[in-house]
Amino acid sequence: MNEPVFSYYEIVNSVSEMQSRVSGRYLTLNDAEEALKDCCDWYRPKGTGTINVVEFYLDPTSNCLNMITRKVFSVF
Repeated sequence: MNEPVFSYYEIVNSVSEMQSRVSGRYLTLNDAEEALKDCCDWYRPKGTGTINVVEFYLDPTSNCLNMITRKVFSVF
Protein backbone atom coordinates (compact mmCIF):
# COMPACT_ATOMS: atom_id res chain seq x y z
CA MET A 1 0.00 0.00 0.00
CA ASN A 2 1.25 3.50 -0.75
CA GLU A 3 1.85 6.26 1.78
CA PRO A 4 -1.18 7.98 3.32
CA VAL A 5 -2.24 11.28 1.77
CA PHE A 6 -3.31 12.58 5.18
CA SER A 7 -3.60 11.20 8.71
CA TYR A 8 -4.69 12.32 12.15
CA TYR A 9 -5.13 10.85 15.63
CA GLU A 10 -8.41 10.64 17.49
CA ILE A 11 -9.29 9.92 21.10
CA VAL A 12 -12.31 7.67 21.57
CA ASN A 13 -14.04 7.40 24.94
CA SER A 14 -16.99 5.34 26.13
CA VAL A 15 -19.85 7.53 27.33
CA SER A 16 -22.16 4.72 28.50
CA GLU A 17 -22.24 0.95 28.61
CA MET A 18 -23.21 0.88 24.94
CA GLN A 19 -21.79 4.03 23.33
CA SER A 20 -18.44 5.55 22.52
CA ARG A 21 -17.63 8.82 20.83
CA VAL A 22 -14.66 10.77 19.56
CA SER A 23 -13.46 13.19 22.25
CA GLY A 24 -10.92 14.97 20.05
CA ARG A 25 -8.88 14.89 16.86
CA TYR A 26 -5.19 15.85 16.66
CA LEU A 27 -2.51 16.14 14.00
CA THR A 28 0.20 14.43 16.06
CA LEU A 29 0.32 11.43 18.36
CA ASN A 30 2.06 13.55 20.98
CA ASP A 31 -0.83 16.05 21.00
CA ALA A 32 -3.35 13.19 21.33
CA GLU A 33 -1.37 11.63 24.21
CA GLU A 34 -1.32 14.99 26.02
CA ALA A 35 -5.06 15.51 25.51
CA LEU A 36 -5.84 11.97 26.72
CA LYS A 37 -4.67 13.04 30.20
CA ASP A 38 -7.88 15.12 30.48
CA CYS A 39 -10.24 12.54 28.93
CA CYS A 40 -11.87 9.52 30.53
CA ASP A 41 -14.02 6.53 29.73
CA TRP A 42 -17.38 6.15 31.41
CA TYR A 43 -16.86 5.40 35.11
CA ARG A 44 -13.07 5.48 34.70
CA PRO A 45 -10.48 8.01 35.90
CA LYS A 46 -8.92 10.72 33.73
CA GLY A 47 -6.31 9.44 31.30
CA THR A 48 -8.37 6.49 30.06
CA GLY A 49 -9.52 5.87 26.51
CA THR A 50 -8.30 4.77 23.10
CA ILE A 51 -6.15 6.60 20.58
CA ASN A 52 -6.66 5.66 16.93
CA VAL A 53 -4.77 6.77 13.86
CA VAL A 54 -7.02 7.59 10.89
CA GLU A 55 -5.22 7.41 7.55
CA PHE A 56 -6.46 8.41 4.10
CA TYR A 57 -5.09 6.70 0.99
CA LEU A 58 -5.69 7.53 -2.65
CA ASP A 59 -6.46 4.50 -4.79
CA PRO A 60 -4.69 5.27 -8.10
CA THR A 61 -6.83 2.87 -10.13
CA SER A 62 -10.19 4.35 -9.17
CA ASN A 63 -9.23 7.81 -7.82
CA CYS A 64 -11.15 6.96 -4.63
CA LEU A 65 -10.06 8.11 -1.21
CA ASN A 66 -9.94 5.22 1.25
CA MET A 67 -9.96 5.69 5.02
CA ILE A 68 -8.37 3.20 7.42
CA THR A 69 -8.68 3.48 11.21
CA ARG A 70 -6.22 1.57 13.42
CA LYS A 71 -5.94 1.46 17.19
CA VAL A 72 -2.61 2.89 18.42
CA PHE A 73 -3.19 2.06 22.09
CA SER A 74 -5.74 1.95 24.90
CA VAL A 75 -5.53 2.91 28.55
CA PHE A 76 -8.12 1.43 30.93
